[in-house]
Amino acid sequence: MKAGESRSPSSPTCDQELLDEIFHELSQPLTTLECGLELAIRYDTTLAQVRKRLKVLLEAAEVMHQRLMALRNLQQELEPRVRNVQRSTVEQLNPRNF
Repeated sequence: MKAGESRSPSSPTCDQELLDEIFHELSQPLTTLECGLELAIRYDTTLAQVRKRLKVLLEAAEVMHQRLMALRNLQQELEPRVRNVQRSTVEQLNPRNF
């Protein structure tokens, strides 16, 4: 999209960009969780090692939770705009406006 162009918040491109952002934001902490659990199962033999690994994994889960909440807030901010765009589009198509 070129500078100065605007796009409807409900456009397919906007939806795809939001999905891309969600996948990007969640991939890193999810990978950390998966790899950390695998490492713990394979290599952690002492309670101290397990506790240290669990602390790192808890931090990754907290990051994922924070990102999900931020994305939820973004969705809630966009929802009214999408409804307003849809409503104004319907009003423009109303036969009384012709």
